[in-house]
Amino acid sequence: MDQYVTKWVPAPTTADEVKEYLGGMIKTRGGDGYIEAKYEALSAAVQTTCNDLGQAGYDVISIQQMNKADGQLGDVYVVTAGVMITAKRKD
Repeated sequence: MDQYVTKWVPAPTTADEVKEYLGGMIKTRGGDGYIEAKYEALSAAVQTTCNDLGQAGYDVISIQQMNKADGQLGDVYVVTAGVMITAKRKD
């Protein structure tokens, strides 16, 4: 069993689909014009992951939010991509 482990928990978003555009990819935007993380779903996924780590014999020592820039045609904004959870094996 490793002394430290990390788990990536991606954030579900309001983006419904991805379309091809001029050889690249763009995301369909959410209802207010921007893609947003679904924070209640992300929170539930983080809770489940932390509980799973605890049951596996680890203490969570860090939860780091990870962001990414998103947008199209010069309209760029930051959206939560997910969180990185770091845990240490219980002694």
